[in-house]
Amino acid sequence: MILKMIQSILTAEDGVSKDSSATDSRATATNIDPPFDLVHEALKRDAKSLNGLVSVGQPVVERKKLKERVKERVKRSLLPDFDTEEITEEVTERIMDAAEYDSHYRSVFDDK
Repeated sequence: MILKMIQSILTAEDGVSKDSSATDSRATATNIDPPFDLVHEALKRDAKSLNGLVSVGQPVVERKKLKERVKERVKRSLLPDFDTEEITEEVTERIMDAAEYDSHYRSVFDDK
């Protein structure tokens, strides 16, 4: 069945059905759009919504990666006496706020 569908799509270049009844003088040609067009249109709509999700989600992912790099460096830099979770989070958040608006801070924590 799939083979017949593929053959009908490949042989019907002009969009007119060409089966054995088309040779009969009483038969009329009908316009049949290949099912590929329906699938293509549905996938196009899905792709638009996914691209929108990617454009919204990508900055969040980048911010999360940057935050992990900043947190790792902050933990290595703090003295053992001050190495608590609250202090690490506070310092990380302050550096993240500065890195959002200043490219110098962002470049310090970028992967090389």
